[in-house]
Amino acid sequence: MSKPPIPPIDLVKLQQAHEAAWAPAYTQFLRLVKARGLTTGVEVGVGYGGHCEALLDYRGIDSLVGVDPYEHHPQVDDPTNLGQRDLDRVYHGALNRLARFGRRFELMRESSVRAADHFEDESLDFVYIDADHRYESVQADLGAWCDKVRAGGVIAGHDYENPDLPGVQHAVDGYFQRLGWPVNHAGDCVWWVQKRALPISYIIPAYNAEQTLWQAVSSVMDDNLDAGDELLVVEDGPIDATGVVIEELQAAYPALRVIRQDQNTGAGAARNRGINEAANDLIFMLDADNVLPTDAAKPLRKHLMRMCCDAVCFGEVRLFRDGDEPSMTAWTHRYPAGPATLAQYGAMQDPPGAAGNLLFTRDAWRRAGGYPE
Repeated sequence: MSKPPIPPIDLVKLQQAHEAAWAPAYTQFLRLVKARGLTTGVEVGVGYGGHCEALLDYRGIDSLVGVDPYEHHPQVDDPTNLGQRDLDRVYHGALNRLARFGRRFELMRESSVRAADHFEDESLDFVYIDADHRYESVQADLGAWCDKVRAGGVIAGHDYENPDLPGVQHAVDGYFQRLGWPVNHAGDCVWWVQKRALPISYIIPAYNAEQTLWQAVSSVMDDNLDAGDELLVVEDGPIDATGVVIEELQAAYPALRVIRQDQNTGAGAARNRGINEAANDLIFMLDADNVLPTDAAKPLRKHLMRMCCDAVCFGEVRLFRDGDEPSMTAWTHRYPAGPATLAQYGAMQDPPGAAGNLLFTRDAWRRAGGYPE
């Protein structure tokens, strides 16, 4: 005899049970939206649509996009991970529930990371992340959406400090701690972070660099410095005319910061001195005999945010002969699949950072114990 068909889940009862537990969080985030005048945003993880509905009932929201693939994941153990037939029903139910808001709402049935590609950087007032609660998924959501929020806007989400979903807090704390951005608690497991600008402190340690320092400094000041960025040159007790070149550079670039050391302390100590006195939490270390191409740091910074990395570096280093034209040869580095750990990086025969050019967070430098002196 064949088994009787499994009756469909009573989605009405299931929705009521879930939303009874989730409803207090709706109020917490809505209070933040009103207080900060947020009008345009994205919610990642729409589900039944209750939180979107609570936001859109507030007329101050001009535009809200919901993102949810409504896709069953066999490997995920979560009460909201229903069978595909039931998830299709949940999707249509959310569409009907939110249809009354017209053009103020759009539901994108797509994965979070793919959906983020449809938005311009800094185009949103907020993003609210409440989707797949596994550590790797939350980390990927943060990497995909953080750049989409304007400076001063809000990245937020649910289930922070939920003992049943520890991956959320682990991912959120790890992502923002490296940037020096505090995680705020709104209550009822709602977390939020104010998006800040990410200016860079460029640091050049300079010892006996009279022949190359001018080009290194000008490649930063003329071709890479953005609002909020700074360049520090650590004059490390040179015995050639490096000090004279630095005085000329200060006359040409009044914004240039100089740290003078009468005695040579070595490259590691000079780098650490510069980082200790830097104003920003993103550090770009440049050797005095290297130059940066125009806007070279921007893609590195974007990659650091997207991939949740502590440090990023170039994949290719070009060599120069006399004059300005690069040689025909270049070092192209082969990386392991995916991001490398610090141990893997150090074990590379020719690590790309050996050229001295790295973008990294102050937090990573601190945790690594600084440069060896």
